[in-house]
Amino acid sequence: MRKNAPNQPAARGVTLIECAGASIILGLLITAGLRAAAGAGASQAMSTRALTGSLLAEGLAQEILSLAYVDPSGGTTIGPDAGESAADKSTFDDVDDFENWSESPPKAPGGVAIAGMTRWTRSVRVYRALASMPESNSASESGLKRIEITVSYSGKFVCRIAALRAADP
Repeated sequence: MRKNAPNQPAARGVTLIECAGASIILGLLITAGLRAAAGAGASQAMSTRALTGSLLAEGLAQEILSLAYVDPSGGTTIGPDAGESAADKSTFDDVDDFENWSESPPKAPGGVAIAGMTRWTRSVRVYRALASMPESNSASESGLKRIEITVSYSGKFVCRIAALRAADP
């Protein structure tokens, strides 16, 4: 048996309680680190979804705003007119034809589905708007239409944008 030199404390081993305590602390630190990493990943996914939703909404807004204010054949109702198919946006020739229109997955202007967008949906509402208060609806023709585009992912709201289209001069 080895003797300790004078003025040296006796050597002692690590107890089972100390090992268990260290293991618990290490486990808590690892769990906290994993949760932080998962939170960062979820935050990045939400940011990516918000950006994608905005781009889908903006693209559709540009497509709609490029159309005439009123139906070239003289139709005055909000929504698709005779000869236009609510299921086929390529038949639309004025902005209000998009009233109550929806598509999933989103399609490019030519009607081809956009790759990788199977869980996305775009929907549109069109209102006659008051020129003095565009966020308010008008019961009659006012020379201004408000187009609201809503984008969702797997049935959950992502974004909504509104665009205004004034009557052609």
